[in-house]
Amino acid sequence: MVTMLHHFQQPPQLLAFGNYTHILRRTTIVADNLSAQDLAGRNDELSYQLAKRGKELKRDIEAVLTDNNAQVQVTLPQLVKPVV
Repeated sequence: MVTMLHHFQQPPQLLAFGNYTHILRRTTIVADNLSAQDLAGRNDELSYQLAKRGKELKRDIEAVLTDNNAQVQVTLPQLVKPVV
């Protein structure tokens, strides 16, 4: 009979780095009657507007990822205001 002793080290304590979220939302409104109008070279106004919003979101994401702002610590009393 072979006895094997294993010595396990205590795993390091897990550290919470933070919960980072950034909500990005853009809205587009296109009138129904634009399909009957001449749009000066555009085939579809909705596709054009969606492409514009996509470029805006890409620009915003790049700005968020490359900016050099310090982290701000927000505590609960700053977020919750009493109802009077």
